[in-house]
Formats: sequence, C-alpha cells, structure tokens
Amino acid sequence: LDSASRRIETELSGEPLVQAKLMLTMAKVYRGLGLHESASMLARSSHAVRERELGGDDPDTADALTALGTSLAREGKGSSEAEPLLRQAIAIYETHYGPDHLRATEAMLALANMLQVTRDAAEIEDLKRRVVAVRERELEPDDTDLARAINALGAQLNFMGKTDEAEQVLQRALAIYEITDHPEMRRPLVNLAMLHWQRRDLPRAIEIAERALAVTEAYLGGDHLDTTSQLVTLGQIYLANHQPERAQPVLDRALAIQTERFGPESSYTVLTLILLATIHDDEGRAAEADPMLRRALRIGVAKWGEDDAGYIPWARVVLGRVCQHLQRFDEARELFEASLAVWEETYGPDHVTTANGLYGLAALYLETNELELAEPLYVRTLKILEKELGPDHPDSAKAREEYAELLRRTDRPEDAARLERSSAGDAQLTADPPR
Repeated sequence: LDSASRRIETELSGEPLVQAKLMLTMAKVYRGLGLHESASMLARSSHAVRERELGGDDPDTADALTALGTSLAREGKGSSEAEPLLRQAIAIYETHYGPDHLRATEAMLALANMLQVTRDAAEIEDLKRRVVAVRERELEPDDTDLARAINALGAQLNFMGKTDEAEQVLQRALAIYEITDHPEMRRPLVNLAMLHWQRRDLPRAIEIAERALAVTEAYLGGDHLDTTSQLVTLGQIYLANHQPERAQPVLDRALAIQTERFGPESSYTVLTLILLATIHDDEGRAAEADPMLRRALRIGVAKWGEDDAGYIPWARVVLGRVCQHLQRFDEARELFEASLAVWEETYGPDHVTTANGLYGLAALYLETNELELAEPLYVRTLKILEKELGPDHPDSAKAREEYAELLRRTDRPEDAARLERSSAGDAQLTADPPR
C-alpha cells in the first residue's frame, strides 16, 4: 500500500485530477485498515490538488474535505481539526445542491458520529435521521450505504437510552447487510450486543458479540484492527457478566495484536490495558495493574490531552482504586477528583458515568474513616445508580451496602436497616449526617 501511494504521488503529477481521485481511493483503503494517519495524509494531499485545480468551493473539493475530516476524527482530532472541515464540506454541498442532498450525507454522518459524545444528543439524533431520510429517498432499500446510516442512527438511539426503537432500527440495518452476507453486518451486531448489555441481558449480549467476532474474523482475518475491537468489546461484556476468566484471554489476544501491528505506545492499546489492569486489581494484583494503567495514561494523554472525557478519566479511576489498594491514599484522592471534575463538566452532575467518580471518592473516604466527606458522596451515588441502573443492580447494591456500613459506624443502625430495605427515592437516602 505504501509503495502504491508513493507511485500515485510521483508518477501521476502530470494528471492531477486522476492523482487526487486515486489518493482518495487509497485513503479509504487505509481508513478501512485502521491506518488513519496515513489516510489523513493522502486525503490532505488530494484536497490540496483539487483546491488548486478546481477551486475551494467545488463539490469534488468537498469530497476531499469529507475524507480528510473523517480520517482526522478517527485519529481523535475531532473538534480541533475535523469539525470545521466537515462543516465546510457540508456548506459547499448546500451551496451547489441545496440542503440534505445525497452527496452531503457522508459528511453529515461523519460529523454526527464525531459529535456524538460532546454535543446535544437530540441535535445529533436529528442529523442522523436526516441522513437516513435522504438515503431512503435516493437509494435502493437494500443499499449498504443506507444500512450504514440506519446503523448509525440505531447506535445514537441506544446511546440516548431509547433501546426499544434502537433495537428495531439496528435489526433493520442488520437485515439489509444479511441479504448479501455483507461483512459490515458486524457493525449492527456490535451495537445490538451493546444494547443488550445496557439492558443487562448479558447472556444475549455475549451471544451477539461472539457472532460479531466470528463474522469479523471470517471476513477480515484474525489480526485485523476491527477484530481487536470485537475482542475488546467481548472482553468488556464478559467482565460485566463477572467472567474475568473468559475476559482475560480475549483481551490478552487483543493487546498482542495491537502491540504487534501498531507498537507498544499505540493509542489502540489504551482501553485494552485499562480492562486488563481492572482484572489484575480485582484479583488482588494491584502491583501488576499499576504500571499497565500508567502506560495507558501516558499514551492517552499524549494522544488526546489531559482533559479528554473518554478513556483518560476511566484510567484514572481504575488507577485510583489501585493506589487505594496499595495504601497510596493521597494519590488515589487526586485521581478520583480529576476524573469526577471531567465527568461532571462533560455529562453533568447526575449522569451514571459521573457516579463512578463519586463512588470512587466515597469508598476512599470510607476506608480512611473520613465519614463526613463520604456520606454526601454515597447519597449522590445511590440516587444516580438506583435511578439509572435500578436498585437491584450489583453497583447499586454495593454502594448501598457500603453506605449502610457508614451509617452503622456513625451510630445509626436503624437508618442502616431502613436503607438496606429501601428503593430509589426513599427518604433513608438522605439521612441526616452525624452531629
């Protein structure tokens, strides 16, 4: 591939528009292989050629902007670089064709996918519905580009907690792919697995995730980047189902492939390292988990920055627990506070993700006997978890058990007993602090 790319750049200089077209084709190939930096370089070169030859407001130039923005977004350079390029491309299409033209939908979909976590969810849902509507109008009902848009909408609906509609939408996307036994069927399968995971139907989630992995391996091979993604997803679901003995081998395999293909400092290893470290820590091997998490943080911060709201705060929370288990309480507190600050700013004070930071601090203060600091954190944690996950969820039960322990240690055994019988919203969740 690298040799072919160099030949395009050197041997087709006399045919610039042919050169630019082939550069975009190669960029798409690189993107499909997960080589997003190489894809970005080719798309950038293609855009430069088309801008010079056709002008900055030509639809073909907008195609190159779309490819460049998509690749940069997958590199993790979303709002800083990719977003303005994608918006520029959409504006060019609208100038030439009017709003919501078929040619604009690729840029619209890339923009919506990139903004999913950081912007208003309803706005992103509307953008994805518009893409689906255009493609339904312009494409055949079994077109895989339509299926890709439907799958993206289903993922967004699931992200927003609209699981019933999301399941119907994702099943529709899967059905289109299944008509031709298309390898892209792995994408709605993964989203369906995540949906059933969110519903806590973990056996069904595992069944679907295992099918997604089998499809990916069959079409792309055992060492493809997408195969490692399926391995990591399956490992996460195994962990959620309290099966670390099944999770570790698939995660070890994913890490080995990621390291061999992209190097030990690749950002693709970050989530895998966090999950493996979680297993080590849960099994009482905090000293082994510690360097894995520090490696994940070093790589992640270099790639996404200190204020990243994705993997960085997760790594800090897990490292905070590790430091707590190693009796490094001051460092643990700093890590929990840093994650909580990012999550509160990104998701708000009452989001289930924010509860992870709240719980980490609460459990730390319980262990260090700083009970007046721990109590309001447990109250907030429980209200969020019981509302979002239900009172019988293992995370809710664990937080409730620890809060009851705090109440007993502050001479309120009756409050503790009532709490253990309570459900979300009961008055016992706001018991007065000790005086």
